[in-house]
Amino acid sequence: MNTMKAEAEHPPPWILARRMRENEFYRWHHFDHWSSLLICPIAERWTTSLLFQKIDCVSLNAMNAMFPELLANIKTRGVYKPAREPGRQGRGKGKGNKTSATAARQYIYSSLPSDAHIRLIYIIPGVDGLIRIRFSTVALPDAPPFETLSYVWGSPLDTRFIDIQGESLAVRQNLHNALHTLRSNHVERCFWIDALSINQSDLGEVSKQVAIMPQLYASSWRTTVWLQAGAKLSAETMELLKTMTKSGEEVQTAIAVYKEESWRELGRLYFDPWLYRVWIIQEIAMAQDVLVLLNGEPWPWDILIQAATVALTQAQALKFQTIFDPESLLRLETIRAAFISEGPAPILQALALGRRSLATLGVDKVYGLLGLSAEGFRVDYEEKTESVYLRLARAVVALGGTMTLLNQVDDHIFRVHHSLPSWVPDWQAHPGVRPLLETSAAAEWNASNDSAVYAGLSAGDGQLHVHGFVLDALDRIGNLFFEDAPLSGSFRGGCGAGSQSKTRADYRLGQVFGRVTQWRALAMRHGTMFATEEARYNAYVATLTAGNVLPQGDSQHQQGVAETRGYELWCKVWTLTSQINFDLDRIVSAYGTFSADEMTQAAGFMRLHIQAAWMRRLYTTHQGMIGLCPSSARRGDLLVIIHGGKTPYIIRKRKDGHFRFVGECYAHGFMHGEARAWKTGDLKVEEFILQ
Repeated sequence: MNTMKAEAEHPPPWILARRMRENEFYRWHHFDHWSSLLICPIAERWTTSLLFQKIDCVSLNAMNAMFPELLANIKTRGVYKPAREPGRQGRGKGKGNKTSATAARQYIYSSLPSDAHIRLIYIIPGVDGLIRIRFSTVALPDAPPFETLSYVWGSPLDTRFIDIQGESLAVRQNLHNALHTLRSNHVERCFWIDALSINQSDLGEVSKQVAIMPQLYASSWRTTVWLQAGAKLSAETMELLKTMTKSGEEVQTAIAVYKEESWRELGRLYFDPWLYRVWIIQEIAMAQDVLVLLNGEPWPWDILIQAATVALTQAQALKFQTIFDPESLLRLETIRAAFISEGPAPILQALALGRRSLATLGVDKVYGLLGLSAEGFRVDYEEKTESVYLRLARAVVALGGTMTLLNQVDDHIFRVHHSLPSWVPDWQAHPGVRPLLETSAAAEWNASNDSAVYAGLSAGDGQLHVHGFVLDALDRIGNLFFEDAPLSGSFRGGCGAGSQSKTRADYRLGQVFGRVTQWRALAMRHGTMFATEEARYNAYVATLTAGNVLPQGDSQHQQGVAETRGYELWCKVWTLTSQINFDLDRIVSAYGTFSADEMTQAAGFMRLHIQAAWMRRLYTTHQGMIGLCPSSARRGDLLVIIHGGKTPYIIRKRKDGHFRFVGECYAHGFMHGEARAWKTGDLKVEEFILQ
């Protein structure tokens, strides 16, 4: 199921953080979305808003240093306060919510008859503000036709009460809004909605119901999507959406007449928090049919996909009018199409799809994707997150997936659960790095030259035993690839004209060329020829893209020329856009000084460079090897080949003789089994104990 390896294309958390600091549009328009999912206590810790979860739930003190304006804004708006204690719901406020816990008895869930039973919700017709529902408990195989609702839960601080046969139940505001829209004036509607259909206070029931979700979504005849940003769209924005579904060259002319505000409103729709929730991947992939509610009206899923496709292909025509980001929605459609055509994937491949998605609970980064997995895995919400991740890793090793597991290990600077063994992926972390195995060149990699995998687990101590050999030790490590990178036609320009000072632009210009100059100097320290008997400069350029090539040329030599040319053109584009102060109108005009072919090569190279090297460092070894390593790698770390691995890896020797696993890496000239022949004279296979 290779097509399910669709990359998460929404902006990485570091990009979002920087833009929140630098750009007024990001700061206020999108902070409003993120601040709606604020603070709740989990395991006596504060978890932060959706925005802050994108930066790995770091402490509030650290966030205060990074975002003093935003935290001040939270406090002044009055939404920064402790969540209510479990079981103590506050009195509802607002229109249509006159029922409270004191006016009606609080609804108490009864136990389900068996693990195969579910609660269906019937929304009772009405026109007043009070939502009334009734439950029906049925065995899933005998269930009548029902729909499922896909939505974002919303803030636990903002609740409304609904009526269940004369009793009261508190629901979050976003769900209340969805129920109000879904309610018919004349007939009952039957739904399964997770927040209501599952007794969320009974972890045993939650575990059992989540375990049968794949069968549940397969039984549902339709999934309805509720987007917060789609509740109140202007008439012009709705017309723009319809216009973008047209075909042919007429689209570019038709969309040019719409005002910028319509583009921004549509951009907010495609940037809805729903798109970054881990559960929606499974919900959409497994849905029999999908409708999206816009202004209360059901719209076919395909219309939003068509509009997103048009937006992506007409990037130049839009001329940076918005931060419109269609790729997140298109990624969902790619996953859905792959699941429909190819079925479930190996469990690690399924979990990788949600690596950059968000979940309130760390275990949901596993449980929320099990419906896409070909292997079973026990669901237990009473088990600690670290224990679930370790149990999963052990299961993968037992299934023979050790090397794939190691390539999923996140850079340790992104980790949330630091007590995990170093070789176990922290699925709750939001890595800014794309796994090397997801790049196109990885299909041909075979660094261990088909050596048989050896992997053993130590009982109870979290140790993994693997066999392999040391290639060399890291000698020099370059600066982190962390700066922004301009792309022609990118929807993520984000910054308005004049939003950055010349000092800031000069700083960023110095930052990028400081890194590029340093990387090149490091790569060229060992002469002009590389170990593979190619020019070291060409080896350096190839390393920048981890060996991934532009779609040009029929031979390796021609492809190398294309990458070198693309690199040089990108340097020119970067220089130009920086010198004109990142003014978007001037950037668009400046792009006209390059030919279409030159812009294609420059942008193509930069995309490959971002995919391969973003949040990584360039390294050299004592013997002159060059490659890309995790940002947490240090001088003296060992570059190793582990039997069965498709890539080399970086490990660090501990004082007790065991090793800390640092991460996967790219080693130019040693990705196709060349290491064994290169080390013939002093090859020493040894056991590495990772912990």
